[in-house]
Amino acid sequence: MNEIESLKFLTPKQVREIAEEYGTPVFVYSQIEIEKNADEALRFPNEFGLLVRYAMKANSNSTILQILRNKGIHIDASSEYEVERAILAGYKPEEIMLTSQQFPINLKKIVERGSFYNACSLRQLEEFGKIFPNKELSIRINPGMGSGGTKKTNVGGHTSSFGIWFEYIDEVKAIQKKYNLNISKIHSHIGSGSDPEVWKS
Repeated sequence: MNEIESLKFLTPKQVREIAEEYGTPVFVYSQIEIEKNADEALRFPNEFGLLVRYAMKANSNSTILQILRNKGIHIDASSEYEVERAILAGYKPEEIMLTSQQFPINLKKIVERGSFYNACSLRQLEEFGKIFPNKELSIRINPGMGSGGTKKTNVGGHTSSFGIWFEYIDEVKAIQKKYNLNISKIHSHIGSGSDPEVWKS
């Protein structure tokens, strides 16, 4: 059985019935598989505690979001629109972290409502400090290397614009001190479909 075959969970008869009732194209998801994957993520070994977040950009279907929320999984939103969509699906603002390449127009509203902000650039960190001095936030660091299944999913290293370059820590400290910010989390992501060996280097 090849990899695609192993992903199938509908019988040929069910496929025909669904196509006849709903037309095509139609997308069908397995709640059992989603819940199984959620449970596996929640069981991941951790030394200092673990809060699992779902990268909503993968699929923002509201029913999928509700299934994950019922499992206790929080949200990593990549835009202010995803923040709103997650809230409409039943998430509390404090269960959402916003990690966005563009500086959000409605950041003040998003943070004041309770969502957590993850700054992806020095400019974002500076702008956050101007609006929210003395506030807590996270920063995304580009560790200087990347690894992904394809070039498009490689989000670290010299060719990636994601995150604050790791050599700019002094600039981060200067902005942090200027606005008395509490940087309580560090986010780093080198790619999807990464080679685990890259992390060892």
